[in-house]
Amino acid sequence: GIVSLVIPTFFWLHNRLKVAFSFFKTAIFFTLTSILHEIVALNNQHWIFPETGTFLGYAPFFTYMIPIEEYLFFFILFSIGILTYYEFFEES
Repeated sequence: GIVSLVIPTFFWLHNRLKVAFSFFKTAIFFTLTSILHEIVALNNQHWIFPETGTFLGYAPFFTYMIPIEEYLFFFILFSIGILTYYEFFEES
């Protein structure tokens, strides 16, 4: 996640603040939809996060314990990273 999303996003957006602001607005929308997807999947047991997993830590979300890296990479950075790649290749 860091190599493929964070580093390219930082270097491409560091001098494009107007684009970065629109990316963050879009990321809010996708974060909310990803959280809803996660709740449905955990509730229906499509997947689980074991208590003794090798995660950085857990963050409670109502009755669910979701790993912190799930919040960081899947909910927030994934949408910003995809938008960065799209804009980068669209400009070329």
